[in-house]
Amino acid sequence: MSSFNEPGLYFHQLGRFYKKGEAISYAVLRFVAGGFFVPHGIGKIGGFGVKSGFVAYLDKLGVPLPTFTAYTVTGIEVIGGLLIAIGLFTRAAAVTAMGLMVGIIAWVHWKNGFLFTNNGYEYQLMWFFVLTYILFRGSGRYSMDGMRGVQV
Repeated sequence: MSSFNEPGLYFHQLGRFYKKGEAISYAVLRFVAGGFFVPHGIGKIGGFGVKSGFVAYLDKLGVPLPTFTAYTVTGIEVIGGLLIAIGLFTRAAAVTAMGLMVGIIAWVHWKNGFLFTNNGYEYQLMWFFVLTYILFRGSGRYSMDGMRGVQV
């Protein structure tokens, strides 16, 4: 029998399957989400710093302190993505990446409307909500934080 806050299952026999898969599927979601950020950041790295083209692009957009911003964005994508993927300081990394998504939406995509096909903010907004879920869910059982017995 389920409580008011927890809906029942149509197929009760699947309850054990769902329960066992819940922690693993969340770990996969967290790993994939974090892992998708890493190549975006690595693509911005050139030589011993960020690519000058990325700094020039930010400058053209009117982003304040384009060089500092370029390093910050690259760091959030590479380091934050890795932290989310392995589940270490997951909430801090997620909220930082959420801030990045807000900035990207505001500076780059808002003027183009919602649809991704028009270079709109649809994709970044989806990532914002994935990161919101990760923020509230935390590291999960299968994570570096979980191995240390903490949920940061």
